[in-house]
Amino acid sequence: MSSSASSDHATKSPGEASAPRRALNVRALVAGLGPAVMPMLIRDIARDGMSLEFEDHATAVDERWALHDAGVLVFFVSVIGGQRQRTSVFGRIRQRETHGLIVRLVGLEDGAVEALNYLLAHADARRALAKPKVAERSVSTETVKAACLAVIKQRTPALASAYIDGVVMHLQGFKTAAATPAEHKKFGSLLMELNAARARLEATMLSRAVFAFDSLFHHDPAAGAAAAEGSLSLVESIDLRSSLTVMEAIHTLSMRLRDAWAIGEPCLEKIALPKADLTAMAPGTLCHQVRDTIYFDDKVTRLRQVDLTVGFTAAFVVCLDALYADLNAVFAQHGVQAGADDSAWSRAD
Repeated sequence: MSSSASSDHATKSPGEASAPRRALNVRALVAGLGPAVMPMLIRDIARDGMSLEFEDHATAVDERWALHDAGVLVFFVSVIGGQRQRTSVFGRIRQRETHGLIVRLVGLEDGAVEALNYLLAHADARRALAKPKVAERSVSTETVKAACLAVIKQRTPALASAYIDGVVMHLQGFKTAAATPAEHKKFGSLLMELNAARARLEATMLSRAVFAFDSLFHHDPAAGAAAAEGSLSLVESIDLRSSLTVMEAIHTLSMRLRDAWAIGEPCLEKIALPKADLTAMAPGTLCHQVRDTIYFDDKVTRLRQVDLTVGFTAAFVVCLDALYADLNAVFAQHGVQAGADDSAWSRAD
C-alpha cells in the first residue's frame, strides 16, 4: 500500500465510515503537547487510525496534554523482514476518552505504512488464534487458581531478591570505580538507601505479582486503580530515549521466556474470566512491575538516576523461568490444556 493511499484514508472526517478495527495489545510511547511522553497500549487499529489506552486505567487523560485535534507521535516496535525496528507515526486526536485517545493517522511515510501493515497482520493473527471462552466455570477453577497463587507466593520473593541483588551489584561496581570522593559517597549513599528499603520493596513486588494474577478473576475498576499506583501509566514526564531502553531490555527478556509463556497463556485463558487481560501475567508486564516498584517508590527517588534494567540479570531470568515452569506444571497436573474441552478437566476434580 502506498504512502499517498494511506494519506487519503487518514484525511477522513470523524463522521465518515472508517476501516474496520482489529483488536490489538501492543505497547507504545505517545508524545503529545508538553514535555510528557506517555506509555500506552495500542488497543485497536484500522488503516486510518488507532485506539490508545493507558495500560492500567489508573489515570484519566490530562486535558492540557490531549486537546481535540492536537498532534501526537506514537512510537512502537515492529518486525519488518525479520528485523525489529522502532517506528513513529503522526496523528491527530479525533476523540478523547476517559482512559485513552482515538487517533486519526495523517501523512504516513512508506516505512510507517509497512509497520502499520505489520500491526494489522499481527492483529489478524491474534484473532485467528482466539478461542471462545466458557462463560461458566466449575469449582475446579478455584482449585487451579489456588495452586497457581501458591506458586506465585513461593517463587516471587526469590525473583524480587534476584532483581534487587542485580541493582545492588551495579551500584557497588560504580562505588568501587568512583573517581572522586563525592562519587564514592554518592553511590555508597544510594546503596544504603536501597538496602534500607529492601524488605519493603520486595514485599511490594510480591503484592503486585499476586494482584496481577488475581486481576484475571475480578472485574473491579476501583481496586485496579488503587493497586496500580506506580505503574507505567502514572509517568508524568519521562525521557523518551530512556523509555525505549527499558522497553528494549524488557522485550529481550520476554523473547527469552516466550516458550514458557506460550504454554501458560492459553491455559490461563481456560480458567480466567472471559474478558480478562492475560498480559497481566506475561513476562514483559511482570518485568515492568518489578522495575517500577523501585522507580516509582517515593522514598527512594534518587534511584531513578540509575539504569534499573541492570536488575534483569541471569539469576533474575532463572527465577522468572522457574515461576512459569511451576505454573505450567500446575496446569499439566490438572489437565488444563490449550484447545482442550473444559468439561474434561473440570470433571477430573
